[in-house]
Amino acid sequence: MPHFPSKLAVAVTLLALLIGCKPEASTHDAAQTGSNVFKQTLAGASPDGKSVLAYRALLQASQARGEFALALENLSVSAAKAQAIALGHEVLRQRVPVGADGIPARLEVLSVDRLRESDFSDPNSPNRSCKNSECQRVDLYDFSSSRMLSAVVNLQTETVLSWRALAGQQPEIPERLTRLAIEMAQSSPEVLEALGGSAPESFEVLMANTKTSLNGTRCERSQHLCVAPTFVQGNIAIWAIVDLTDLKLVGVQWTEHGQIGALSDSMAAVPSEQSLSDAVIMERYCERNTELAKLGWRLDYMLTASDGLQISGVQFNGRPLLTSVKLVDWHVNYSEREGFGYADAVGCPSFSSAAVIPFQAPQIADLIEAGLVVGFRLQQEFRSVGWPGPCNYSYLQSYDFYQDGRFRPSAASIGAGCGNDGTYRPLLRIEPAGAGWALQEYSPIKTPSSDIGFNAVSHERWFAANGAVDAAGARFTLEQSQAGQVLQGFQIVPGRGQFENSRGDFEYVYATASAAVGEGADELPTLGSCCNTDYRQGPEQFINQPAESLAKGLVIWYVPQMKNELTAGREYCWAYPVLENGVLKPKRYPCEAGPMFVPMPVQLAASAAPSKMP
Repeated sequence: MPHFPSKLAVAVTLLALLIGCKPEASTHDAAQTGSNVFKQTLAGASPDGKSVLAYRALLQASQARGEFALALENLSVSAAKAQAIALGHEVLRQRVPVGADGIPARLEVLSVDRLRESDFSDPNSPNRSCKNSECQRVDLYDFSSSRMLSAVVNLQTETVLSWRALAGQQPEIPERLTRLAIEMAQSSPEVLEALGGSAPESFEVLMANTKTSLNGTRCERSQHLCVAPTFVQGNIAIWAIVDLTDLKLVGVQWTEHGQIGALSDSMAAVPSEQSLSDAVIMERYCERNTELAKLGWRLDYMLTASDGLQISGVQFNGRPLLTSVKLVDWHVNYSEREGFGYADAVGCPSFSSAAVIPFQAPQIADLIEAGLVVGFRLQQEFRSVGWPGPCNYSYLQSYDFYQDGRFRPSAASIGAGCGNDGTYRPLLRIEPAGAGWALQEYSPIKTPSSDIGFNAVSHERWFAANGAVDAAGARFTLEQSQAGQVLQGFQIVPGRGQFENSRGDFEYVYATASAAVGEGADELPTLGSCCNTDYRQGPEQFINQPAESLAKGLVIWYVPQMKNELTAGREYCWAYPVLENGVLKPKRYPCEAGPMFVPMPVQLAASAAPSKMP
């Protein structure tokens, strides 16, 4: 068993359950399974604290004024105007349910931000007129149905251009709810007990606005909006899991974070200012696209607010290939038994919902094989400001492009995170350009629904993790045809340990129709639960019932799974602070995953004609 400081030992006792919550196992049972499990305490029922009472009073005052939503305060003139237009729009009033007591569902404005260039990548978007007008996006959260409502407002015409409702997607929370979560955690008896009776200060809290889930509680079963203010004490990371829907503390959970001593404590400081030049990054890479032309490739790239580094308009030797590729989310799950973790967004350092921000500007470097330049890599590093200290994260997002037409989008974690039992799942969204694309899946055996070889995928579906590959390593083929003529084709080769910094992708794959607005072409909030260990990672909600045909366009979602390891000599998804020449430096052990797209000769693509639909 891991060593816990004595002042935390009293918190191991399981407290009375929160009404409606049922743990998957008691801490006594969990203790029998080994040293890498979490300890948890579920909170008992307790009266509302001062911060919750003040917040409830704020809600009641808003309802008394006849307002349909709790508005944000201290906004700029343009943002306040956009918020007023959205809240007064008839469509919103039609969409908000009202109870028998006449009180509407609890609705709160979470953010008001101007639209970015990345919001216009979808040619079918009703918001493309905003390229030449001042527009703002107003995001609201409906706590009654756990859905996000998003309006785009044109300030020049004073009209709402579009509304969309996003179920099952968790938005970023504003400062008001962040402060509320921190105050609830600070004042809870469970946190005080776990910290040995010492009340934490607000500056000691990490990850306070990062979404979380605890399987077996309302956070997971009812998809409530929950966050996890985190306290680090010695070698222990302590989470206070706060349900912002019910305004209750769900529980307290803790584990070893894998680092101990003065080195890890000192590395929790903010990086040097010259390495985190937010103003330059915002101006050059968040406000506009940057064009890149190299070795036959042509593309645009920019940092999004929450979907990482996006590439768009990708062409090779003049032929359109990709509409866009981006990294929607990172799901970080600690301990499969307990089902707890974080959902991390990566993106611009300011005016965004990103939890992990750019460490420096995007980098372009040559890919060298046998001393020769064979391609180039476009890469963005994202870091929490205290990395590699406890409960801080670093991610790499890369795009590799080769002279022979190969390309590979990938995502890497460099830890160090909050625990020694973490699984990282990046959500990559890949949209081919134009129509006429067809996806085929490889089958090594004959079944009632497939022949040996590649079989057509004609409708939306998801694919189980770590599927079979052919002799060339391909799990899928992707080809584009027009009037019966194959224009181009690719083998999709997942990681099976052949790539650098990879032990295999263990990927879930999803094929969805690309026609629907709001299914990821523009920027997405947090998608799905952080902590599901099966195919329910978020993209499955875009698979309609009945499943849509992929004939008019498709999107490929690629969700690999990477498990960290701290064993000496086998570190993976991890980082340590080490002292070198009198200076602290991070020792990095990245884990990277992503599919390689390998071009097929047109004749080969045509000969790979599928036989049956699975």
